[in-house]
Amino acid sequence: MSAIEKLKAKSKGKEALLKKVNDEEEFDVDNMDFELPTEEVGRKHTEEVEKRSIVSPYQQHQLLQEEQLMQQNEFLKRIKDWQCIYPVYIDASKPVSEGRRISTKYAVKEPACCYIAEACKRLNFQNVVVESGKRHPRDQLTYGRVRINLRKPDGSFVNPKISSKNQLLRKVAELMEVCEADLLKLDPRIAAHAAQSRSVVSKECAEIYKSADKEVKAVASGTLMDNLKAIETFADIAPSFKTYQIPLRNNFFKDYDEILITIKENHNFISDGTTGLKPWVATYPMIQYFHENFTFETGTNFNVLELGSGTGLLGIYLSFLGMNVMLTDFDDSVLLRLKENTRCNEKNILSRNLKVPKVKKLNWKKTFKFSKSKVLDYLNFEKLDLIICTDVAYDDTNFNDLTDTLKVLMENGDMSSKENETKLLICSCIRKQETHKTFLEFFERKSLNVQVVEFDLNKNFIFEWFGHSIESYEKFEILKNG
Repeated sequence: MSAIEKLKAKSKGKEALLKKVNDEEEFDVDNMDFELPTEEVGRKHTEEVEKRSIVSPYQQHQLLQEEQLMQQNEFLKRIKDWQCIYPVYIDASKPVSEGRRISTKYAVKEPACCYIAEACKRLNFQNVVVESGKRHPRDQLTYGRVRINLRKPDGSFVNPKISSKNQLLRKVAELMEVCEADLLKLDPRIAAHAAQSRSVVSKECAEIYKSADKEVKAVASGTLMDNLKAIETFADIAPSFKTYQIPLRNNFFKDYDEILITIKENHNFISDGTTGLKPWVATYPMIQYFHENFTFETGTNFNVLELGSGTGLLGIYLSFLGMNVMLTDFDDSVLLRLKENTRCNEKNILSRNLKVPKVKKLNWKKTFKFSKSKVLDYLNFEKLDLIICTDVAYDDTNFNDLTDTLKVLMENGDMSSKENETKLLICSCIRKQETHKTFLEFFERKSLNVQVVEFDLNKNFIFEWFGHSIESYEKFEILKNG
């Protein structure tokens, strides 16, 4: 190749390279027809991306809650002008001064929010809102209210036959009985939820608050500090109602997944000269034990005797498991409390076709003088399947009478079958090792063979179910006959 040809070839190569570079420059960012972002804008964008990337799960949860709260507030604004129906409006047991809005001729007994909501739906009100946490100012002990809109968006009435609040309340009251019966057929658990804020509980609480008013007025002439002390003292000694929500682990009651038990209990362990007006802590592990171990094959033919029942929380719980329970104690004020608590839960228990616990007075100092058959006649039991006790090992002065009573009750008599043998379960909180040792010695003296049950205490469940935090010094032991 000549020198001229070489120069031409080299020149063509440079032109091709320049063309290639120019083609690439068409897509270079410097040739775009908009302004480039400044360094400051780019930095802010980077910070924002980094900030979003380091949001913690807690912050995300907070943001979600804020968003839900905004949606809830918007919803509340929308229903602000809707009509409210409180149960007290149609409650025949309430006077007009306490909130009743219609004549007793049309009012009903013990209306519940869930039944009111169902009645409204049957009256063709599609938008029915139940606010379960609301209470009427004059009926603070009953929870729940229903909101509905009487009018359509165009201003006409949803139900042409209902154009006023009074007409609405009358129509709702008319449907109460039918709605309750129909809902119970669909789901018997509804009775349990409806019963919690109704009937005896509200009436008993009302009496407590009236008593509180009297106590406060009695010291009204004193100083401010005297008044505050009197109120604090009354708050400590006055009983209150507490509802325990306990889950069910079962294969028998397929329609239920939880138990609701309402108990009237005192705040102090010692009140009215007795220790039986507040649940003792050993009750909670015993309920956990039954929750994890009891099967429902025995049904309602399983007879249970509880000694020293106190508030009756354990015995009432066992009645929800299908057992036929007899609650016993000796102190008159405790026996009265037992009757009140069984009455509080009666409607709930009967709604499940179960037996309400019975209450009897039983004196350990006298029981051992009788035969087992005599005691069973007194208790109206043909047989005795199980004896339960909780926290009976704290006072050594009762050990002799208790073990004598157990000896009588656990006699087999002419029942040679092992299946008919009376079982025993005792749950104790060991406060003093010496006292507990003495307790066990009494069993040996009376030839009552007991053994410790292997049992894992679940502190989380007990706190969740009963609100009690098990302390490190609280040691529990369950004994059974063997």
